[in-house]
Amino acid sequence: MFDLIRRAVSIMTAAAVLSAAPLISIAAEDIPDGENPAVSEEKTELTGSEDVESFDYDPDLKLNAIDPDPSEDPQAPIYEWPGIQKSNTGKVIFLKNSNKVRYEYRRLAKQKMYKYDTFQGACSHGGYSYHILYNRVNQRCKIIKVSFKTHKVVKRSASMALDHGNDMTYDTARDRLVVVHYGKRPMRLTAVDPVTLKILFSKNVKKPTERLPGASTAFTKSISGVTGIGYDAAADEYIVSIMGARHYMAIDPNFKPLRVIKVPDKGHYVRQGMTVINGFIIRSFSADKKPYNQNILYVYDLAGNFIKTVKLGRGFEIESIFFRGSRLYASTYRSYYKKIVKRRKGRRIVRYRLRRDNNIIRIKNY
Repeated sequence: MFDLIRRAVSIMTAAAVLSAAPLISIAAEDIPDGENPAVSEEKTELTGSEDVESFDYDPDLKLNAIDPDPSEDPQAPIYEWPGIQKSNTGKVIFLKNSNKVRYEYRRLAKQKMYKYDTFQGACSHGGYSYHILYNRVNQRCKIIKVSFKTHKVVKRSASMALDHGNDMTYDTARDRLVVVHYGKRPMRLTAVDPVTLKILFSKNVKKPTERLPGASTAFTKSISGVTGIGYDAAADEYIVSIMGARHYMAIDPNFKPLRVIKVPDKGHYVRQGMTVINGFIIRSFSADKKPYNQNILYVYDLAGNFIKTVKLGRGFEIESIFFRGSRLYASTYRSYYKKIVKRRKGRRIVRYRLRRDNNIIRIKNY
């Protein structure tokens, strides 16, 4: 994240708010830090196994004090605000320790570069958030469980065959995480136990063969994958984003398609994770080419009506969004080259090492 985004904002508000495969435990061989991943990729071998691990990681720096309960937050959720503005700028705050250093969750999860080093899907429930770390070398994932109070990683899963692990939601009716694979198996969803972080089952969303309500027969039959997911507790349904389209689809708890939710075209950003809350769909997007060159949120109601835009600026790539009470959070990622200067036999040697940061931000004034 190049610059911490310090702009506070236009106010605005909005009416809507943001509201079976076996477990395989294979770990890729370590790739030395700083080694070119493009070169290392073909040399990577799958060796050994590892268990699900629970641990208390004591970082070098002191942790923050307790994060206050969101019910004590003076900012009401946007659907309670008077007046609706169609666009505003959200205030982005990176979670930091007491020394004002951003928490970097790859490091806190004890994962090495070129392995499980990139945030993807995320969600939350109770006092914890859950985050997918993706390994682009072997196209597998791990899930980490993070305490909101201490910002510690309290549990980390084994390596799992979740492909890209593009998005994730928490099903409160069944107490399970549900992961969208995307990647090689774009119709695949996997349920994961939030306590053990082990796979419960994997199943494909049934490909619709007859016209679904809200769409034509041709569009219905063109559906070949899903990329994001949110759980609608009121209806006991999942809302998934349709691969290759800006639209959404409701599916039942058995992953059977129910209807299509079409939404208006608002701009060609890079589609990222989503959430569903209190009757609204909130979708995150990262920067693409100008003029679509910043992170942004779009909010729709469950009928597909556009509600509002929240602009989030640049300097990082938003990956997924989730709530704790009325507080809105996002997991973010950025890659950059860190300048390393050494002296050897009187000579000054400058090298650049690729780094990948995985941070969590809180979004205010949404």
